[in-house]
Parts: sequence; structure tokens; C-alpha cells
Amino acid sequence: MKSTRFTLAALLLAFLVAQPSLAEDWSRDDAAHLLRRAGFGGTPLQVDALHSYGRDAAVEYLLTGRVPDGARPVFTAVSFPDFQNTPIDRDKKTDRKELVKTIQRLGRQDLVRYRGYWLDRMVRTDRPLEEKMTLFWHGLLCSGIQEVKSGTLLIQQNKLYHEYALGNYHKLVAAIIHDPAMLRYLDADKNVVGKPNENLGREIMELFTMGEGQGYTEKDIAEVARALTGMGVQGRDGEAQFRPRAHDNKVKTIFGQTGNFKPDDVPELIFSRPQPAKYLAKKLWVFFVSPNPSEDDLAPIAKALQDSNFELKPALRELFTNPAFYSEKAKFALIQSPTELCVSTARMLDLTPNGVMLAAQLGKMGQELFQPPNVKGWPGGEQWITAATLYNRYNVCSAMVEGRLVGGGGLMFKPNNKPNAQARAQRLEAVAIAAEADGGAAAPKKAAGARAARQAKMQAARRERNGAKPQAAALVNAVSPVKLFAGLPAEPTAAQVVDAAIGRFVQRPLHPDKRATLIGTLGDQPIKFGQVESDRRVREMVSLLLSTPEYQVH
Repeated sequence: MKSTRFTLAALLLAFLVAQPSLAEDWSRDDAAHLLRRAGFGGTPLQVDALHSYGRDAAVEYLLTGRVPDGARPVFTAVSFPDFQNTPIDRDKKTDRKELVKTIQRLGRQDLVRYRGYWLDRMVRTDRPLEEKMTLFWHGLLCSGIQEVKSGTLLIQQNKLYHEYALGNYHKLVAAIIHDPAMLRYLDADKNVVGKPNENLGREIMELFTMGEGQGYTEKDIAEVARALTGMGVQGRDGEAQFRPRAHDNKVKTIFGQTGNFKPDDVPELIFSRPQPAKYLAKKLWVFFVSPNPSEDDLAPIAKALQDSNFELKPALRELFTNPAFYSEKAKFALIQSPTELCVSTARMLDLTPNGVMLAAQLGKMGQELFQPPNVKGWPGGEQWITAATLYNRYNVCSAMVEGRLVGGGGLMFKPNNKPNAQARAQRLEAVAIAAEADGGAAAPKKAAGARAARQAKMQAARRERNGAKPQAAALVNAVSPVKLFAGLPAEPTAAQVVDAAIGRFVQRPLHPDKRATLIGTLGDQPIKFGQVESDRRVREMVSLLLSTPEYQVH
């Protein structure tokens, strides 16, 4: 499977078409790039609106929501009700064990609903950077339902990350020491005098603030663990409490400093060190920019963190105004995580999918929210791409185009349709591969045209066998092409539709032979927006476009 994964990842990244170099300091492509990375992408109108702000004002809008004087907001304002956990009647005379089981069961049910609630926020929010940073913290300071065994506590943790999404790094880490989900996840509630548990002490330095082996010793880990003794999770609601009698009151020596340190002293000691600023600067760069930053790339971001006492907005402002962020090396250099892919697709389609249904698909793509593979979170990058996950990525995008993720339930895919998305994408990719190998222009175009014609003929035969009415009835929630491509005439050419789709979804030039194949899939019949069969062909072309490697990156 490892070799397959790297082959697919290489395929995904090998055919990315480099955009032409731009002389402007702030181009429309830059605005689109900023929306993809600092949010979840934008429609053509949203890209135009952000571009009109200028770079600095655009960054400020994403950080604070502040709209320049005389400008219109990029996103429509939206508010979300607070998520409500299922109420539990604690006054009933119930056996304690049964009550605990009831609390756990309802908590897990609430977590299923909360996954949908959070995805809905990501899809519809007018503050996408806030949600993107919540997702960042969820992957960095992660906990899992299998270990925590309380959906309620994980919901509480996610609300903490949302509160501190663009807040203060130091204060967030200090809050983590009092977070019941984290205490349970790392067995820190079992860390007591005489029997120290080093999990939280190790991970808070190794994974949360400093980096493996950076600026601390094994002795420091043991001493931090002693300082953290006494933290526990008490009561039916799982509240974090400090238990003085379970705390080690003897003197500890941490980073060369000696004292009777307690849990709240640990963040103060850590953030007096130089490592946290450098560590977070690199984590932010890898998440938002590219995999391998240089020391020069990270220096201004780390300095902004230090100078602001670890406030995040100055650091992100420095990152999003850095010329390297807009370089050709950075653009389209990151494979989208399953969450990013699904949310950005919904936003690009101007669609609000059922959040619970969408969340159920993320695990099939390797990112089940609230259940990371381990304390290190999701590795990301090429690890997102395997034979199974790539197929599911294709099909979830196709399902959204066809409206199968809107509504209350039902099967999303029919078993006999499973190979189609992957097979279509592989055929499309083969066109470009053949063109590169042949090195000519006429032969690939001829092959692409012939292939497209064969595809169109097979599709027409299949439609004739199946009939149009069942398809129309099955796609009542499907995306409307006339709404998707509002700037086109009512009867556009196939080339106009394909170019509009490439501009909206891929946001850069597509290989000419892939473009030719997409045009061919629309067939020879005229395109008339609003007609069932015509709209079906357009949706099929869009689904195929969303299955390209170019769409899987941002």
C-alpha cells in the first residue's frame, strides 16, 4: 500500500501546471490563493471582491472582519446558534452506573451532531480564517473519542479552540492543562504524587510547544510531570480540578530553574524559552504555505509571536503579507485535507450539504474528526492519498455536484457505480500523460477528441438504456448550472462552460488535452441551461473536473 500511496501522490503532484509569473504585487491570482489558504476558497465574485481591497486590507479583513471604507464584504454575514447538548434528567432515581452509561451514550450522539454543526459552520461562515485556525488547533492539540470516551468533553474542547482560534498561543496552552478531554486523552488525570505519568508533560513540550528534543531533556520531562501532578477530571460532567493532596509538593528543577512548581507554572516556564515561537512559526508555515520552510522564512513570524507575547494575529499578518506566501513555489503546493476538500467544494458549488452526512464521509478519506490516528494528529501531505482515499475524494465531490449530500439520509453511492469516478479520472489523466510522452500537439489532441467522442457515445447509450426520468428524479437537489455559471449566456458553447468551470474550481490553466476531453464529454448537442439533459451533462463535466489532480491541491 505504501508504494501505491506514493505513486498516486506523485501522480497528483506531477501534472500541476505552473502559472505564469506575475509582475504585480497583488494580483487576482494572489487573492484567490489567499482565500484558498486562509479560508476554504472563494467563488469568482468573492475573489474579485477580495482583490479589490488590496493585499493588506484583504489580510486584515480575513483576520478581523474589517471591511475597507466604501467596499462591500466578501462574504455575507451569518450567525450561528450555540450548539446545545442533549439535556439529561439527573433528578430521576437511576442507578449511578446506568446514569454514567446514559451520559456517555448521549454525549457520543451529541458529538455526531456536533461534527455536522462544525462542518456547517465551515461551509457557511463569513469568518473562514477563524474556522481554519480551529481546524489547525484540532490537528495540533488533538484528542480522540475512543480514548476520552466523552463526546461532551470533546465538544467542550473544540469550543475552546474556536474561542482561541485567533487569540493567544500561550493562553491556549495554559488552558489545555485544565481541559478535561486532554487530561483524559493523555492519562494526565492519573498523574499523582509518587506515581507520575509523563504523557502530558512530554507531549506539551514535544508536540505542543517546542518540538521533539528541542530545548528540553528527559530530566525536564520527569520534572514537568511532577509539576503537573494533581490535575484530575471530577464529577459526572467531567470538570477539571486541581487536587492538592495528589500534587507533589517537593522542589522541582525545570530548565535549570528550581522551585515548588505547580501545574499553572509549567506554561510560564515553557513560554520563557525561545523554542515555542519558532515551533509555532514552523507549524503555521507548513499548514498555510509549504512543507519545507527556511530559517529566513520563519524568522519574521517567530519574531511577531515573541514581540506580541504570542498573540496570533500579528504572526498571521506577517505570514499572509510575506512575499514567499504568494510565490509560485507556494501556490498549489499543498494537498487538501479531506475536510478542506469537502468544505471548499461545498463553498465553490454554493451548496450547503447535510453536515452529518458530510462528516460521515471524512473518515473514509482518512480524517475522522475527533478521532486522530494518535497524539501527533493527522500526518497530512502525501499521506492523504491512497488508492482507497483517492476514490472516495472523487466520489464525495461528485455526490455534492449531484445533490446526494443534501437531505436527511439514504445511500450516497450505488454499488455498481463505485468504479466510475476513479475510472473517469484515470482516463482523463491518461490523456495528459500520453501528450507529455508523445511530445507532439496534433496526435494528443486527436486522441483526446476520439476518446471524448467514445465517452460521449457510451454515455448516450447508457442514458438511452436508463431513461432520463429516473435520473431527473434522483437529482432534485443537484447543483444548478445556470446558478453556477451565472455570467454565461443561456445557451453557451461547450468551450465557454468548460473554461468557466476551470476558472471557478481549478483557478489556473488546465492541460490543453484535459480541457479538450472535458469539452468532449459535453457532447455535440447544444447546451441549454435549465433543460434536464443539458444540465446533467454539465454536472457530469464538473464532476470529472473535480476528479483531476489539479483540484486536489490548493
